[in-house]
Amino acid sequence: MFSLQGTLILTEPLTIALIAVPLLVHYISMIAITYGASWFTNLDYRSTAPSVLIGSSSHFEVAIAVATTLFGLGSGAALATVVGPLMEVPLMISLTKFLWRTRGKFPRKKTKSPEEIVKMGVDR
Repeated sequence: MFSLQGTLILTEPLTIALIAVPLLVHYISMIAITYGASWFTNLDYRSTAPSVLIGSSSHFEVAIAVATTLFGLGSGAALATVVGPLMEVPLMISLTKFLWRTRGKFPRKKTKSPEEIVKMGVDR
């Protein structure tokens, strides 16, 4: 699939940009929404990271299968499903690095461990 669209990707940069810009807006908005929702709901890092990664993913493997089945390998839909993963993979790697660097922000309200709660009750 990628090799069939390679020449078109190299020779039609405006078409690729018209496909890539809305995809980039989608990724940025979904990352912001899921990251913000995870912070607002006080999720810990171990829950936040997969939530943001899954929430911002476009699940292109399904899109590729549907586009090629319905519209054929040479269609614009098939081209869009090729451009998506070419953008998604580096974005997801960058997002993983971003999540790792900001892991200290989660959870935003630190809760006491069960041991600390028991100790507080014993000290009273």
